[in-house]
Amino acid sequence: MVVDGTISITASTPTLVSATVTITNFVSGEDVLGFTNDGSTMGDITSTFDPVGGVLTLSSAGASTIADWQSALRSVTYNDTSGSPNTLQRSVTFAVFDGTNGSPPALSDTVVFLGVTPTPTPTPSPTPTPSPTPVAVSATHAVTYSNGYFYEVTNTITYAGSPNSINWQVTLPAGWILVSNGGNVGDVQPATNSTGAIEWDWNSSLATSPSPITFTYVVGVPYGSTGTQTYGATVNVNEGSVTTVQATPDPLSLTLSIFHSADETHAGSINLSDLTRVIELYNAHFGSLRTGCYTTDEASEDGFNTDTTRPTAAAFALPYYHSADETRAGNLTLSELTRVIELYNFHAGSLRTGAYSVAVGTEDGFQPGP
Repeated sequence: MVVDGTISITASTPTLVSATVTITNFVSGEDVLGFTNDGSTMGDITSTFDPVGGVLTLSSAGASTIADWQSALRSVTYNDTSGSPNTLQRSVTFAVFDGTNGSPPALSDTVVFLGVTPTPTPTPSPTPTPSPTPVAVSATHAVTYSNGYFYEVTNTITYAGSPNSINWQVTLPAGWILVSNGGNVGDVQPATNSTGAIEWDWNSSLATSPSPITFTYVVGVPYGSTGTQTYGATVNVNEGSVTTVQATPDPLSLTLSIFHSADETHAGSINLSDLTRVIELYNAHFGSLRTGCYTTDEASEDGFNTDTTRPTAAAFALPYYHSADETRAGNLTLSELTRVIELYNFHAGSLRTGAYSVAVGTEDGFQPGP
């Protein structure tokens, strides 16, 4: 800050040779007086500052004019260099000399500071944090298999970069349940028989699961379901910032054309060959013990095969279940086989047709007759 920008010098001599600017109540280590010659209106005046005594001395070898000195003194500055300045009142005194040996000061002027404000130190602008680049990501889902009241959906996530986490979310239609998961199902999966909003998460497994990620899940729809159902899937990929996309197609559309598992040709009726196949599954043995156990096989004629490796008919989890397996235990009982025979034996008058249709409230979701 300038100490006194309006100070005036009145002297009987045309030139001066020196001047002093002195701080009273000087605080060493804080107070600084300064002067810079502008090179045009201040003659050859130079300065030195005594940081111990608080005195700025200005001098001229060429006996600068009164106007030169007045410009010089008006430019003298004060600065407090402390971050926590001493607020003691300071006084600044100006004195000029004409060079006569032993002469008193030609001018003495005092300026009082009622408070000392340090020159603020500019705060450097923070370096902006680069915004994370969104991850390039795409997702697809499609119905890839169906059997009875079960639908398999295959899902694929393709991404670039090294994400920290990936999340897949769907909300199943009312009454639908999650039957099973398969493939790369990540670190966290929804529990079997979950309903409503379900999700999968990949975190640490991403280190060993490079793009693309493919997984499947099977849903069971309510007995008697017909028509078309739709729902969407949301994918969130986190790599510093979160990129969100909807799986395509959006929404996923499922046309519920439901047939009994025994109906290999989806004719809406059960023929003798179909019934024979169910009897084959029913007759599965472990050694001499009939267990009725079966396993899933999407490539077989009905989506199943006998399982002769299980020594017991205890309940066993499968990706999906035969329509005759009313308890979803992974095996067929005599009661369940009898129910298929009942459907097979439906007659239209005297003609056996084996016709059946979907139904609500029955033990297996079907009823005899078209």
